[in-house]
Amino acid sequence: MTSKPTARKLRKKGLKHLLIEDGGLECGVVHGAFLGDPADAQAMAAALREWLKRLKREEASGAAPVYSGEIPLTHLDISNAAITALEALNRRGEPSGSELASLMAELLGVARHRIHMAKQKHSGRGLAIIIETEAPDLGVRELADEVGVAASTVSRWRRDPEYLREVEQNIRNTAEDWMETYGADEIYGADEIEEREPE
Repeated sequence: MTSKPTARKLRKKGLKHLLIEDGGLECGVVHGAFLGDPADAQAMAAALREWLKRLKREEASGAAPVYSGEIPLTHLDISNAAITALEALNRRGEPSGSELASLMAELLGVARHRIHMAKQKHSGRGLAIIIETEAPDLGVRELADEVGVAASTVSRWRRDPEYLREVEQNIRNTAEDWMETYGADEIYGADEIEEREPE
């Protein structure tokens, strides 16, 4: 375990180097993501989501984090990397993709807010379906705690094909609502839509 770096050390080290050396991300992935390559942005976002989960687990346990590199990745580093990739994609007119969108939602606490709102309207299985849509990475016990049921109940629901179909349908409905609210021009950019329209 290494000591926490000084602000001076942190300023000397650029974000790319921080992500590569201390975050363990591949150089080509970070470089590509910061240049607006959609595949690299997705790969970087997936890795950063794992870092964020790790940070949240460490915070929840109250344990002092153990870092592999000199400078640990923080919420701010992850946020900075996500915004940088998003800006690069935007400059190129590329969509953000699901991993980057999920990372942004996790950083902003959107899922937590949506789950809180769902708890006011739903309970039991219906609430579990909504939570599965908003936070698909929750484990059985975490979902059971959120819904207020036994872990065995959640396990039984997750084996039920009808439950799984309802979760998938809710995911599709959420995506369709988003498309309807923001329109395709917000996702693809007006130039791409004009190219797709028949003459």
